[in-house]
Amino acid sequence: MGAVAFVIVPWTIWLAIRLPSKHLTPHWSIAWGGFDVALAASAAFTAWALARATEWIAVAASITGTLLISDAWFDVLTAQAGGERVEAVLEAALAEIPLAIVCFALARRAHAPRRATSPPSTPE
Repeated sequence: MGAVAFVIVPWTIWLAIRLPSKHLTPHWSIAWGGFDVALAASAAFTAWALARATEWIAVAASITGTLLISDAWFDVLTAQAGGERVEAVLEAALAEIPLAIVCFALARRAHAPRRATSPPSTPE
């Protein structure tokens, strides 16, 4: 993973310089629809893990939180100026980012070590 992180930095710089500022994508609706299906599936996975109190809570909530942050990022950055951008910013600020924070808090809480519940020892 360290090597991946090392390689991604120059790759990102290269992309930022080389990619066009505008790009038309023929499958835009399928890409976003697929992303939203993945987001819904991860939210359902998180709900299932919470309902069952399984060891999967931290993983599920982390996935959902990450997808919510990604959704907010791309919604805001791909929105057209004006009403579309205002809507994207409001949705990010009022829904996606707060929900992501809740997901990360759930993941942290689920991952935190639990204290032993043994009875206190009695002095002799």
